Formats: sequence, C-alpha cells, structure tokens
Amino acid sequence: MVSKGQARLPLVLALIVLAGLALSQQEGAPPSLSWFSSETGASWDGSAFHADNSLIATSVPAGNVSIAIAGCPAEWVCLADPASIDHDGTDKAYPVTLLIIAPQNSSGTLAVSASDSTGVSSGAWVIAVSPPSGAQPPGQPHANETQEQPAEQPPVQPANETLPPAANETQEQPPGQSGSPGKPTPQIPEGFTKVYACGELARHSVLVNDISTDGNCFTIVDDNSVLDCAGHSITQTKQGESYGIAVNGAGHTSIRNCVIINFSGGIILRSSAKSSITDTIVKSEAGYGIVADSSPDLKLSNVVADIPWSEAIMISAESFDAQLLNVTASSYDGAALYVDSPGISIIGSSFSTSAFEGAINFQILGEYGPSYANKMISSHASSLIAGGQGSIILVVNSTLPHYIERGGVVRFAPPGDG
Repeated sequence: MVSKGQARLPLVLALIVLAGLALSQQEGAPPSLSWFSSETGASWDGSAFHADNSLIATSVPAGNVSIAIAGCPAEWVCLADPASIDHDGTDKAYPVTLLIIAPQNSSGTLAVSASDSTGVSSGAWVIAVSPPSGAQPPGQPHANETQEQPAEQPPVQPANETLPPAANETQEQPPGQSGSPGKPTPQIPEGFTKVYACGELARHSVLVNDISTDGNCFTIVDDNSVLDCAGHSITQTKQGESYGIAVNGAGHTSIRNCVIINFSGGIILRSSAKSSITDTIVKSEAGYGIVADSSPDLKLSNVVADIPWSEAIMISAESFDAQLLNVTASSYDGAALYVDSPGISIIGSSFSTSAFEGAINFQILGEYGPSYANKMISSHASSLIAGGQGSIILVVNSTLPHYIERGGVVRFAPPGDG
C-alpha cells in the first residue's frame, strides 16, 4: 500500500530541484535561511497531521541548524523531522516535515523557524491546522473521499530508482524459472540489477519473481543500498535458523514492497543507521519478524508483522530514535513490539498479543541521560509494560486498557486518557 507520505515525495523532490536552481543563481549572496513556501496547511492522513516544506540554505557556514516550533498547544504534539540539520556549508535545500497530533475538533496556527549558531535565521513558516470534522480512524476514508486502492497506486520511487511498469507489460523470466504469474517485471534503469535468486545484493536491486529457499536469502553489505521486491515474496520452505533479509553494517539502506514468509528472522538489521522498511509484510510461524540491533534512526512505514510465537518487532541495543508510522504488529505468545532503546516515536500504529508481557514491552533504562527523550507517541495502542528504571513513556491521544509500570513511568497527553 502506498502511504500518503510517499505520494507527496514527488512534490518534495520538485521543491528541492526548484530550490537548487534558485540557489545556483545566488552566488555571493549574504548568508540566509528561507522556506520555499512561507505558508501552508496541514493535511490529515487518518492518524495525524503533516505539512511539508524545504529549508533553503544560501551562503550559510557549516554547522548545526535547529528547527523551532511556536504556537503548539499543550495538548498537541508537534514534531519537526528533522529537528536539526547538520549543514555541510554548501548551498542546498533540505526537506522538512512537521508532524502534528491534535484532537480532531481543534484548530490552530503554528510558526516554524530555523536558525544556526552564527545568528542566521529564517522567517516563519506558518502552518494552518484545521482538522476535518468527523475524521475517521486510520485506514478509513472520510465521507467525501473514496477509498484508496493500493493495487492501482505503485510506490513512488526516488528519481534514480525504477518505477513499476504499466499493467500491459510482460514478465521477463530468466532461463529455467517460471517466476510469478501476473507480476510484471519493473523497468530497470541504468545502475540497477535484476534479482532472481537469493544471495548478496548489488547496491540497487529489484526482485523480478517470487523466491523460495531452504536457507538464508538476501544479504546487504553496502551503504545506500535499495532492495525493491516489487510485491514479490521470499519464502522459507524448511524449519531452522535462517533470515530473509540481513543488513550487516550498511547504513541508509531502503527495503520496500517485500513479503517475507516463515524465516526465523524476517528482516535483521545490524549496525545499520538511518535505514528504512516500507510497504512490507513479514509473517512467520517460528521466529522473529523485524529485529534492529544497534541501528539508530530506523523508519518503519506501512509495515505488517504477524509473528505468533515470538516478538513481532524488536528494537534494541542502542537503536535510538526509531520511527514507526502505520505499523501493525501482532503476536500470540510474545510482545508485538519490544523496545529497549530510547527515543522511539509511534504514530497511527496498532499492536496486539495474548501474552502477559503486553503488546508493547518497553525496557528502556533512564541512564542514557536527558539527551534522549524516552517517548512513545501512539494514536492506537493496547496494553503496555513500562520497564526500565527512570524511563518515561508518553502516550498521546490513546487509550490503554491495561498498563504496568515496572520501574518506568507512563504519562498521558492529554492527561487522563489512560
């Protein structure tokens, strides 16, 4: 399924291109930070509100640029992504998204600004928030909208990656393989590699048929790698220790449009910073779904993890600042989501289990200090365990029928929603 966030990507890319053209004409200009658009409205996506813009840096020295939000009411949650930018000193445009969780019947105006340590600052990016009346829960359209049909909306890809083909294209098959009937081969641009079988992947790879294996499947070892399964499945046919996709020490990796079935480890990320998993389903009767180990800034978007007998999603070992958007995770005998790294943000997601340990099990210690905000932001959550001495779990616009504090503290925004 294509998220609305993905659907906005061409606009963001267009803004960056236009901004880049403007920057090229401003050589010798005084240092400045400016927004491509000074005003915009926030869009409702069924679980939260968002607004997109580009911050243009011209002749600004290298250093940190911070993003500040003014006018956010106490009962709202307003987050800038990114909250700060490590500017390299070159003229460029940075995409910035504002995420807002607010009561559906409220409205307001926010002002976003940017500044650096030398005193260079931007004007205000003014955002008008007008939540629609009668907004529906995630996955349901408004009364005046039609339901999106994911099958008719191929995922939006960056400019240097392949797009799914038209429906009338034929499936190209390697010799001796029948492939996946009804799933056309993506058009492969220069620099991308077609993948027909398990193995170590090239930097940019597109799967062109379903795969079955009795061992491990894909390994990713290069930074900035992309694996697009194009909706094809990767299935384990034999019980035992195995993984579907393993990312080993490769940062900025993107995995998308995959269906991973019956591995003891569906997707495993080790020391893989700033990676993402999008529009992917992981199912297994014996093993874990998605495991992030020492992989900070992981982003999961439109992910389903159905793992009956173990943890569906594990984020551990200093995998700080993970972001989960529209994630559905379920287990029968384990936690749907197990976290022992701080800074996680969860939006529009749901978790379920029959296990006593809770659908969401936080074991976050407070010893990391104030630089890490141990926050869980969720618009749909079930029972939760707050473990870890000193941790603070913030639950926003949610109802938790049951939660247990085992050293950690649960806080609600607005207060009293527990």
